[in-house]
Amino acid sequence: MLAYLARRLLTALAVIWAAATLAFLALRVLPGDAIAGQLAQGGASATEIAARRAALGLDAPLAEQYLAYMAGLVRGDLGVSLLNRQPVAQAIAQQLPSTASLAVAALVVALVIGLALGFTGAAARPAWLRRLSSGLATLALAMPVYWTGTLAIWLFSVQLGWFPATGAGDFRHLVLPAAVLGFSVAGSIARVTQTGLVEARDQAFVQYARAKGCATFTCGAGTSCAWGCCRSSQWWRCKSASC
Repeated sequence: MLAYLARRLLTALAVIWAAATLAFLALRVLPGDAIAGQLAQGGASATEIAARRAALGLDAPLAEQYLAYMAGLVRGDLGVSLLNRQPVAQAIAQQLPSTASLAVAALVVALVIGLALGFTGAAARPAWLRRLSSGLATLALAMPVYWTGTLAIWLFSVQLGWFPATGAGDFRHLVLPAAVLGFSVAGSIARVTQTGLVEARDQAFVQYARAKGCATFTCGAGTSCAWGCCRSSQWWRCKSASC
């Protein structure tokens, strides 16, 4: 277990290092200069632009910049924004509460919708209900989140006026983005849930429990039923009417 956790930790660190390196190279190697573009629009001279680059350490050799950049990340120093000169850590901290609340709300929506669609698509008796659930899951997977968000803003904000399209504050500002993000993720959850239930339905222990007379979706205390079988430590006691 410890070896597995160590490997996962090393993998995560390697991914973080690769992402940080790619971000560093993209800002330094690709054409364009954020400092020159920002200050030149304000009428700054070449001397002022060079002084600003020197203050940020952008005139140093690329290898030296990279080492200073990685050392700052290890210390928790994310640097200063090139646009507003605000510390990056401070900017992240200001937006973290809103981001965390949106992530949690979207996760709850995704789990509720995804599990409901997955169970319905696999276990519903009417065939049309199974097809409807599968169709909604496919729609959630196929529609890009930006297109779903655009449609949701047009319908619920512009046409109906139920929820605000932008901003933050009360619960109404959270409903629309959480629903859009949650619906986008719910398709994957529904597919995984439905596939797992369908595969479990055809397992040998399920068929054996049915052959013993296990009822469909009727369980006693301490048991749980799935796909017409009673799955518990006393499954052999299944009867025709209950578990």
